[in-house]
Amino acid sequence: MDLSPLEHPLRAIFQTNLGYLLFNRFKISHSKDDLDGSIFLGEQSVASSATNRDNLSERLSNLGSWLISGYEITRSISYLDLSIAVKTQAAACTRSTDPVLSNILPDLGNALESRFEVNKMTKDIERAIIMHKQAVKTMPAEYPERARYSNNLALALQSHYNHTGDEEKPPVSHRNSATSKHADLKTPPGNVLVYIHPGQRFA
Repeated sequence: MDLSPLEHPLRAIFQTNLGYLLFNRFKISHSKDDLDGSIFLGEQSVASSATNRDNLSERLSNLGSWLISGYEITRSISYLDLSIAVKTQAAACTRSTDPVLSNILPDLGNALESRFEVNKMTKDIERAIIMHKQAVKTMPAEYPERARYSNNLALALQSHYNHTGDEEKPPVSHRNSATSKHADLKTPPGNVLVYIHPGQRFA
């Protein structure tokens, strides 16, 4: 990979594949170095997609998932905040008919719920409910995964009720929909997020 030019069209693929290898090794080794390496390569693969946006949503989704793992082992809210931002952008640049969306939405909902458990901000659990509702809608009724997505939604609704005492549906706004193009993004729609090494970002 080091020998491939920065503008090489396959560079992002090489970075993604190596990131997968490191993340799979992390699941066995539980080494934070392996996890940070996979996150770094995920960031680089996204940055390499600046001129070629093919599979960008999948690369963003991978990076978001690896960042969630960073939160799970460190409990650093910085990992969680960035995973939510990345998963949000992944959803925003994914077509509604793309099967990848059915994986992104529940992950984003779960990440928002995790942050709600820390900060108890109502807007996070409300956004989580929206994501879980959309995840259920993307899954055909006969698919076994639909039951799991429906259970995620039920748990989020219960958390919302426990927090607010409100049995009514939380407000749903078009602006909060992750499938609305570029909703709630920190960067302009035409840009690709660019990251720095996690060792620098999460000191």
